[in-house]
Amino acid sequence: MARAAAAGDWAKAMSMLRTVPEDLPDIESLFLCDPAGTLRVNQPPLPGVRGRNFAFREWYQGVSSGWRTFVSPAYLRADLPQVNEVAVAEPIRDQGRVVGILVLRILLQTIGDW
Repeated sequence: MARAAAAGDWAKAMSMLRTVPEDLPDIESLFLCDPAGTLRVNQPPLPGVRGRNFAFREWYQGVSSGWRTFVSPAYLRADLPQVNEVAVAEPIRDQGRVVGILVLRILLQTIGDW
């Protein structure tokens, strides 16, 4: 996945993760961003968010401040339906260089159910 992200082949990088929402049903969705916080691809595909920059989000500011895993506080997601969720953001590295960010989204309701 890291090599594909480093090459800018976001579709290939996501193809390696396409079964995550099925295999791990507590994960509502996931997406890949470039290091600047622009969403490049998401699973499941949701209209209106690809190409948007999310550098203003706390998950981005947290992960990019030290380029290590960051779990966000709850926030209202940008796409529909607008629900509260938590993001787990993980930098993607290729040969030590950050080439992207993997973000897993978990509904706040799911966390409450745990």
